[in-house]
Amino acid sequence: APSISEAELLSATKMPHKPPYIYEYPQELSALEAFAKLGWFDAVLCSFWFWRDPAPSTAELFLPTLIGHAPTPRRPFVAVLSDDAHSAKASMMAEWEAVAERKLLWQKKARSLPSRQRAVYGLADAVVHISASDAALERATFNRSCHRWLVVRMSPQAFASRAANADPTATATPTTATKPTATAT
Repeated sequence: APSISEAELLSATKMPHKPPYIYEYPQELSALEAFAKLGWFDAVLCSFWFWRDPAPSTAELFLPTLIGHAPTPRRPFVAVLSDDAHSAKASMMAEWEAVAERKLLWQKKARSLPSRQRAVYGLADAVVHISASDAALERATFNRSCHRWLVVRMSPQAFASRAANADPTATATPTTATKPTATAT
């Protein structure tokens, strides 16, 4: 398998290397369509955030294309990794914001994000959050959108040990003590 620096840029016209391989999505949906039609993957983890709002998130473009073009018997299990309770956060920020212009921005997000989230979560087999509190907020709002709601619990110690392990003179922490887990909420 190649290193991450050797990732293959997907193309609509060139057949990619067979897995295991690292593929780079070129922001070209036709390349993703061609790739999805191969049916090579059992599972796909797609991140989900609104950093460039109101522009569509990657998940809003990627998931419909992937699911719409994957062969039916080879449709991958799709998990959406969400870094926030987006709608709830927008509503809270709209209430707390004192600057009128910023308050209007958060109010607009609070109105637009729920339908966008519902659409993405409806395509997923699981929604995975990085905190139990965000997962609880989202599940209360979007429970019918998805059948599985999970939380990835990651120990800060795990990150510290990985950083320490990068230094060959550092003492390693046993991976069994720091292994991240996923649990249902």
